[in-house]
Amino acid sequence: MIPEYVRFVLPSLPRDLWDRFTLVPTLMLAVGIAAEALGVYILLVAGTDRVPVGWRFRRYTPRMRTELLLWWTVLLFGVSTYSLWYAPQ
Repeated sequence: MIPEYVRFVLPSLPRDLWDRFTLVPTLMLAVGIAAEALGVYILLVAGTDRVPVGWRFRRYTPRMRTELLLWWTVLLFGVSTYSLWYAPQ
């Protein structure tokens, strides 16, 4: 996705941000970065002692549900991007 984003979307930013051809992949990129960062944070808290005590959490369910919601959103944006870019109109 990154090569296509750099080749097709990035040159038209920020001029055509509100065009759906540009907006949907940009939202997918932003939500995907947030999902990836939250996932790494959850893994660091669950699997290592590298996270300071004040930043740790004990209840995993809300964070995991948020992570799942973010990944579903990325998936929906991905299907939307595919249908905008490659599906016959």
